[in-house]
Amino acid sequence: MEKDAYLARPFVLKPLCTLCLKQIATFYVFPLYPLHQTQERIFPMADISAIFFILLILGIALPAMLTAWWLLFPVLIARAQIRIEKSLASSFWLGLGVVLALGIPIFILLALPFGPAKLIGWIGLGASLTVSSIGSAGIAAHLGERLAQHSNVSPLNGFIRGAIILELAAFFPVIGWLFIWIPMLITAFGATAFALLNWMPREKIQISSATTSPSHA
Repeated sequence: MEKDAYLARPFVLKPLCTLCLKQIATFYVFPLYPLHQTQERIFPMADISAIFFILLILGIALPAMLTAWWLLFPVLIARAQIRIEKSLASSFWLGLGVVLALGIPIFILLALPFGPAKLIGWIGLGASLTVSSIGSAGIAAHLGERLAQHSNVSPLNGFIRGAIILELAAFFPVIGWLFIWIPMLITAFGATAFALLNWMPREKIQISSATTSPSHA
């Protein structure tokens, strides 16, 4: 009787069920935890390595691309360089207009839920950035010429150093992004437009008063 009454108590089964649930939960959950922990440690490291190598490739490719433009189209790059040197403000304001004229249609095409429209938008964005690299090469040529005035370097070495200086200055966090990369990109669009249209700045003619001395007989 006492044994049957003891077995009929409900609180005796509760610890047993709790123990069984703990064992079942431990059996199913324990092997999954190391797998999750292993993935959490591996994937961020792979992402960091991928980002590092992408930035490294871009850092090497940008000066090479600007140098290729300088070697392939020397006259066009020279026009952009003259515009950067003589009329920097005009290049900036024209570039701002070009960016707005190109950016608004490209933004609309990328926002449309239509595959070919998005494709055209991405092609337009790539083509715009490619053409603007002509103005970027003009800025690098201007920096290289200023650098060659203070050191004994060849024009090619000066251009490559100017491109590297422009790239590193634009990659500086926050300050380079806001105050160097964005203004220089807008100015590059303007310089490219001036170079393609062959609009050269007007030369300012300074008239100096000549003093003549009377001749005595």
